Amino acid sequence: MCTARQGLLHFFAFCLHANQVLVQTDDWLKEHEEEVENLKAMELDALRRACWMTTQARIERLSTRLEHVTTELEKRDDRQIAPRASWNE
Repeated sequence: MCTARQGLLHFFAFCLHANQVLVQTDDWLKEHEEEVENLKAMELDALRRACWMTTQARIERLSTRLEHVTTELEKRDDRQIAPRASWNE
């Protein structure tokens, strides 16, 4: 059986180990801070490019669609196009 004293000693040993891990993690972060920041910037740049490309592709699709609609409207006689009042019906 584990006595209270042994339990307390195990707890202190655990706390010391946890503190060492935290210190090592903190040291690692300080040592690699610039690299981490560069990687964050690269990832953010990649996300911006992906978003820009998606937006650009959407604009191109809408532009093509507008060209098709405009071409079709130019082919039609004005009498074939419904008056604006009937659009809401």
